[in-house]
Amino acid sequence: MMKKRKTITLRTMPQYLSEKGSTFFYILLAVVLFGTLSFTVSRGMRGAQTNTLSDRKAELAASEILDNAQKIQRAIDYLRRNGCSENDISMETPDGLNANATSPINKSCHVFSHSGANITWNTPKIGIAENSFWRASSHSHINYIGTNKAELLLYLPSVNKIVCEKINKSANIIRDTIPLENGYAFNSEWNGSFNDSGPHIISCDGVAPAGACNRKPFACIESDVSNAYHGNYIFYYVLIER
Repeated sequence: MMKKRKTITLRTMPQYLSEKGSTFFYILLAVVLFGTLSFTVSRGMRGAQTNTLSDRKAELAASEILDNAQKIQRAIDYLRRNGCSENDISMETPDGLNANATSPINKSCHVFSHSGANITWNTPKIGIAENSFWRASSHSHINYIGTNKAELLLYLPSVNKIVCEKINKSANIIRDTIPLENGYAFNSEWNGSFNDSGPHIISCDGVAPAGACNRKPFACIESDVSNAYHGNYIFYYVLIER
């Protein structure tokens, strides 16, 4: 009489499939988690690179602003060596801003003219100073620079905050600090006359460190006055020290 063989395959198959499915699930889960981790790390690295690049762009923008200011200062020095008085200097722009009625008609004392210093007028790039352009003012005096007379100042309103901080680093003002100036630091446009009777004294005592703008021929400041001449953070540069 033949013995019946027990067949166990059919009874163990579900258990086998379950174990195989569980193994596949854990492998798939590991792949997904690894992919997520890789993406997160990669995105973090890209973010760090972007921040570094933005920081570098800010440094370049600050350098560009200072270079342009120095170029204008050299142009004014050139005009004065060639017989133009400080009151004759014209900073008139192609749009007619900063017109100086006392400047020679032949434009020999014009900064932005082929007949004068032959400097090309330019406006800051987007991201450096929003909807802004270079201005000149003779309303204020930088504390402890020259005498107590008003200086001829070049200034640029609405400067990007990070760019402003980079400028101040070049001016040896505490890093990440933007000095606050109280009152009308820059009022009206340059027209050949100086406000020597009672110039506004720029010292930046509004926030620590006290007197941050003392003896600073250039800096980037914040003004507590908001109007057409005071927009957000403002870069200034002494063109004529008096």
